[in-house]
Amino acid sequence: MARDIYERALWLAMREGLGAHINLRRIENLVGVGDPDVYWCAQGIRGLSGWLELKVGLMPTREHTKVFSTHGMEASQINRIEELLRHGACVHILTRVSDCTLLLHGAHAPKINSLSFAGLCCIADWMHTGKMNADIWASLANRIMAV
Repeated sequence: MARDIYERALWLAMREGLGAHINLRRIENLVGVGDPDVYWCAQGIRGLSGWLELKVGLMPTREHTKVFSTHGMEASQINRIEELLRHGACVHILTRVSDCTLLLHGAHAPKINSLSFAGLCCIADWMHTGKMNADIWASLANRIMAV
């Protein structure tokens, strides 16, 4: 339950922060199990679109503890992301761990549950620690759209 609240907070912040750069649509699909949380398309760039899976975790007390060991990627999510990637879709995983926001390529979905915070940082395509202002959201939007 608490995880859902944090994921919703990430969605709301993302919608406000990225909304000037990317058209976002949150998907709550009870039929298509495993579909990523957000579909996006670039504003003003025809045909540029993709998917974002949202994951929120707490910073573990121990350095080598897995961040998403209990509430990580489900098998259906990993399978769907891999299927989308095989068909040429752009898929990322946007994670927030405490006050750190990380963007990971969807190809990393199978190993996310086994990684510590340091491991997540090593595979991140983009990362920011602290409050997100308009310039930082724009930087994230540019990274998401750099397919």
